[in-house]
Amino acid sequence: MLQQPRTLLPTLGSAALCLLLTACALTPPDTAPDLPLTKQFTAQGTTKLDNDWWLDFKDPQLQALMQRTFTRNYSLQAARERLNQAEAQARKAGASLFPEISASGSGKRIRADNGTTLGNSTDYTLGLEAAYELDFWGRNQASREGARYNWLASRESLDAATMTLAATLANTWYALQEQTSQLTLLAEQRENLTNTLKLIDFRYKSGRAPATDVMQQQLQLEAIEADIIQARAQQQVLIHQLNILAGQAPSAPLDWNPAALPTLPELPDTGLPATLTERRPDLRQAWFEVESLRQGVVVARADRLPRLTLTASLSTASDHWHNLFDTWAASLLGGITAPLFDGGQRKAEADRALYALQESVQNYTQTVLEALGEVEDALVREDHQQAYLTQLTQQVTLATQILDQTQLRYAKGATDYLNVLQAQKSLQDLQRQHLSAQRQLIEYRIALYRALAGGWHPDNTDHHEPPAGQEV
Repeated sequence: MLQQPRTLLPTLGSAALCLLLTACALTPPDTAPDLPLTKQFTAQGTTKLDNDWWLDFKDPQLQALMQRTFTRNYSLQAARERLNQAEAQARKAGASLFPEISASGSGKRIRADNGTTLGNSTDYTLGLEAAYELDFWGRNQASREGARYNWLASRESLDAATMTLAATLANTWYALQEQTSQLTLLAEQRENLTNTLKLIDFRYKSGRAPATDVMQQQLQLEAIEADIIQARAQQQVLIHQLNILAGQAPSAPLDWNPAALPTLPELPDTGLPATLTERRPDLRQAWFEVESLRQGVVVARADRLPRLTLTASLSTASDHWHNLFDTWAASLLGGITAPLFDGGQRKAEADRALYALQESVQNYTQTVLEALGEVEDALVREDHQQAYLTQLTQQVTLATQILDQTQLRYAKGATDYLNVLQAQKSLQDLQRQHLSAQRQLIEYRIALYRALAGGWHPDNTDHHEPPAGQEV
């Protein structure tokens, strides 16, 4: 038998009822930024930019290392765990949109002794209670939306971390290949200096050259040996860095083979500046953070308004568990909680939330401008580096011819050793600069790939929102 509750809540009062009938959900403030965008970038390529941009270098060793790093890198795994935390937080925030239901039960047995007889009594109770806050102002919905945007920002943060890791790995890999090529070049230069030393020593022994010529040439050989030592040390340091990026011990053996620096691929299609905000994960992350703060303004404003809570309960009690379900009592309660005076605390928090939102919009605009600058900088640097490499190639050719002619004249006694020494050092320096410039050109292209987000598009990330209060 279901007993009617003695007190049902037929009304919350005429004033509260009017308030509920005329109220409406709070509207989030507008956050559309004024982005100063140009129509196009200063350079336009034609090659399609893929997500796996490192494939353009046609380097199987780099491709294998990249896959291994994406799987084992601990910083990337930490970013995935941060994403999992954001997912859990979004589910937690979404749970407030559903009623909270709890159950209770108890049973007790009392034995009394009045001195002459013993008496026993048993009491069983069972109850259900449901509580629900009517989200009349959109406070809970905004809280849930804010957590959802934080979750989306975490997803973009993971993509941005992957993009940065790929660029770091590629730069380190080609720095290693450059050092290996530098060691090969130093070995060739050492051999050339040794051959020249034999010529100088022959002239010295025949009385046609002073001993200082021999010593100066030996000094050049010692300087080359010192450079080889430093290059080998740098090579080992780069191997350590690659191992750490790949999630293994720095001193672990790295499976790699020396290879020449690759030829630069064709310039990729840079697209339009306006589409960069949709493509780059870090910019999308920054915008989702703006949207999260936008919802925070709604939450702060709604905290200044009354809250309406409904509570329903269903209970039964009996002195024997067989009769426990025979009689029930039900109740429905409603309550309004409204802040009357808090010294301006809630008003100040609402103002703070709005100012924080406005700050984030300005920071987002600045971040977009810096991202556009990264693209333009990479384009300019690559263009000028190409011209610089052309000049260096011509200088190396001329320096080689000068050294050949100077050594020939020295062998005939037509010039002194200082001219030979100067020609040697000039050629050696230019050859090393040329190698470094080749690697620098590759670094500028990697910077361009990273600035363009490596062809990253929104479709590459699943942006379905986590269901409120449910598993993702």
